[in-house]
Formats: sequence, structure tokens, C-alpha cells
Amino acid sequence: MRRASALILLAALLMAPACGGGEGDSSAAIGLNDPIGAPEEDPTSAPSLAEDPSVIKTASVQMDVSRPDLNAAAQSVVDLATTDAVGGFLVSSVLDTNDGFGMAQVVVKVPSPVFEDVVSGLEDVGNITRQELEGEDLSGSALAVHARLRETRARFGSLMRRIQRSDDGIVRAELRTALRDVRGNLTRLENDESHIQRVTSFSTIDVAIVGKQPPAPPQKPALERSIETAMNIMVSIASGVILAAGVVVPLALIAVVIYLIWRSFVRRLRLPPATSRP
Repeated sequence: MRRASALILLAALLMAPACGGGEGDSSAAIGLNDPIGAPEEDPTSAPSLAEDPSVIKTASVQMDVSRPDLNAAAQSVVDLATTDAVGGFLVSSVLDTNDGFGMAQVVVKVPSPVFEDVVSGLEDVGNITRQELEGEDLSGSALAVHARLRETRARFGSLMRRIQRSDDGIVRAELRTALRDVRGNLTRLENDESHIQRVTSFSTIDVAIVGKQPPAPPQKPALERSIETAMNIMVSIASGVILAAGVVVPLALIAVVIYLIWRSFVRRLRLPPATSRP
């Protein structure tokens, strides 16, 4: 008898924080983080599959830009996703120019409702060569988890009321053990629901940007190319003549001067000596 009284007293002390508001409203006054208890959910709060689908959206986009515009294109992708109107954020950005052409890889996350608008806006950044969109529908899982949450919360509230109304200490102890198990299930289900909301609230866009050299100018007609070649040859010949003249003419002038000096010297040697008069 004393053991039963002690169990009843212990159960009453443990239930005191949860029963402060009376038996009629005790389940509504207890929160999930309290020692025992969880609020009963409004049946009308279940999400609508048609109004709020839970879909994981991803996009993989490849585009080409001119090599000098590579850095600006990568920044444009970031700016497009992180504007105040969009509300996205940058996950990663890599710029590589070691291959001679250059490549950038930009990964951003944007709110799922504006996912399609952001993907469409990428057409203004560069020439899209490949685009892959993917969606994983988790709406069925979300509704199943939500339904199990409602059932578990209802079970939780039912156990609380049974504990509060029972006068048998042993029964109350058994009910409290069951209550702890239900609370563990409740925590796992709420974690599952939070995970679904987290992975579906933002969508991922992966953009690969390749920087290419500007295209070569179109080839000129054969006649025009032949005329340009002939002109180049004539210019080369004229340049050679001018170069040769710049070397030969000074040498020729020097040779003429030397020849004139030598000829004057020889004439002086051939003149007969002057004879004196008697």
C-alpha cells in the first residue's frame, strides 16, 4: 500500500507542470519541449497537394560566351539569383582559365516559386548549348508524414488525458512510458517534415560557362586575296630596292671619290719636271 501511494505521489509531482491549467485544457497548454505534452493540431491545417506541391527542382545549364566576357557572365549568374526580388544565394563559384579558353562553374539556390523565371533569365547571360531540368515530387511523402503527425499528436493528447484521469499509479506509470515512445515518434516525424520543407523550399541551378575565342573573320574572295598577295610582293620588292639603294649609293659615292683622288695623284706623278731658263 505504501508503494502504491509513493507511485501515485511521484506521478502527481511529475504531472504537476503539465496540469497547471486544469483537466479541461491541459492538452492545449502543453508544448512539445515541455517534460510531457504536445499541442493537438487543427484538422483544417493539413497542406493542400494542389496548392502547395513539394517538389525538389534542379537545373543544369551549359552556355558559351566570348572569352573576354567569361568573368562578367559568371557574375551575371550570381547577380540574377541574389537580387532582392529573387532572394536566392550563392553556393559555389569556380573560375578556371588554364586551358586557354576558360571555364566557370556557378551553383546558386533560389526559392522554388521563382525557379522557372531565373532559368529563363539565363538566356540573357550567354548562348545556352544545353539545359536539363529535373523535378522530384515529394508531395505524396509530405502528405503521408503530415497525416502521421496528426495521428501521433492525437495519440499523444489521448495518453495525456488518460494519465490525468487515472487514479492508479501503476497504470499512470505505464501510460507515461507509452507517452515517451509516442513523443520519440513525434520528434522523428517532425524532423522528416522539416527535411522535406527544407529541400523543397529552395531549388538548385548549376551553370557551366565556357569562354571561347571570338570567331575568325570570314575568308575574302580568291580574286581579292590574289590582288593583296601581288601588292604585298610589290611592296616587298620596293622595300628591297630602297634598302639596297641605301647601301649601294653611299658605297658608290665613296668609290667615285677614291677614284678621283687616285686619278689626280697619278697625273701629278706623270708630269715632266719643270726646266729652269738660262
